[in-house]
Amino acid sequence: MPTPKPPPLRFALIGPGQIAQVFAESLLESGVGSVACVFGRNLARARALAERFGGEAVADLEAAIGHSAVQAVYVATPHSAHAEAVRAALEAGLPVLCEKPLSPKPETSRALFALAAAAEVPLVEGYMYRAHPQIERAQAIVRSGELGALRRIESHFGFQVPYDRQQRLFAPELAGGAILDVGGYPLSLALLLARAAGISNDAAEVPELALAEGELAASGVDAHAEAELHFGAGLTARARVSLRTELGRGAIVHGTLGSLRLEDPFLPGGQRRGRSARLWVETERQRREERIEARADCFALEAEELARLVQARELEPRAPFVGRAESLALSELLERWRQRLGAL
Repeated sequence: MPTPKPPPLRFALIGPGQIAQVFAESLLESGVGSVACVFGRNLARARALAERFGGEAVADLEAAIGHSAVQAVYVATPHSAHAEAVRAALEAGLPVLCEKPLSPKPETSRALFALAAAAEVPLVEGYMYRAHPQIERAQAIVRSGELGALRRIESHFGFQVPYDRQQRLFAPELAGGAILDVGGYPLSLALLLARAAGISNDAAEVPELALAEGELAASGVDAHAEAELHFGAGLTARARVSLRTELGRGAIVHGTLGSLRLEDPFLPGGQRRGRSARLWVETERQRREERIEARADCFALEAEELARLVQARELEPRAPFVGRAESLALSELLERWRQRLGAL
C-alpha cells in the first residue's frame, strides 16, 4: 500500500533565479507544495516569479522569513548568500531546503547544522538527484555483488560558459567556480557508492584527495577541475567538472566482475525535471539496459521529503538523500579541492 503523502508545505523562495523557477514549477505541477512568498535583491524579478507561481513578492529577507503564510524556506541565492538566509530561517524555527552547496566553507556548514540541531528544525542540502530511484537502483546493483569488488568510479559534470567577470559562476565574491557549482555531484556519487560497496561505512568519513588539478579563470575561480579520491580497499574515484568544456554528465562504475554505467545520474533524461533514466550493466555473462521512471521529478520528491520530516518531527532525511554527516564530508572535500588549485 503506497505511503500517504505528507501535507504540502507553503514555501518562501529566497532568490528568484532560474533554479527557484524550476522548483516553483515543480511545486505547482506536482501539488507537493506551494509558493507563499518570494524574496530577491531584485524586487522586479521576485514580483515576476510571484505573479507566475503565486504568493507575494517581499522587499527583504526578514519579511520573507516572517511572512504569516510561510511554513518552510527554499534557498536558491548565489552560494555566498546561502548562510544568511538559512540562519535566519532556522532562528525563526522554519525547516530549510537549501540548494547545494550549503555554504562555501566547512566551518559555516558545521555552524548551520549545529543551529538546526539546537532548534530541532530540519535542514536539508538539496542534492535533488538523490531523489530519483535510479540512485537506489545503482546502490542495489553495487550491494548485490554483481559487479564484484568495486575498483573505480568515474563521473563528470561540465558545460561551457563564456567568461564574464560579472556572471556569478566567475565571481569570487559570489563563491563562483566549477567545483562549488557542480563539483559536489560527482563527489557525492562516489561517496554514496563507496558506502554501498561497504568500503566506507561512515557517511562522515572523508576519503583521501590523492590528486587535484585544473585551470583557473582570469577572476581566480576554477574554470576546470579534476580530482582523484582514494577510499582504501583498492577503490579510487575520478571526478571532472568544468565551466570551460562541454563534458556533459555521466558516470561509470568498474568492478572486478563487471561495470555499471549511468546515462545521466544528475539530471535524469538530461532534464532538470526529468523523470526517466537509463543505466546499463555489463558483465561477462550479459549486457542489459534498465529504464527507471520516477513517480515525480526530483525537485518535487525532495520537497515531499522535507514535508515528511516536518510531519514526522524528524531532522534527518532518509537515504539516499544527503544528510548532515555527508553534507559536512562533502563540504570538507570541496574546500580541499579548491585549496589545492589555489582557487579564490
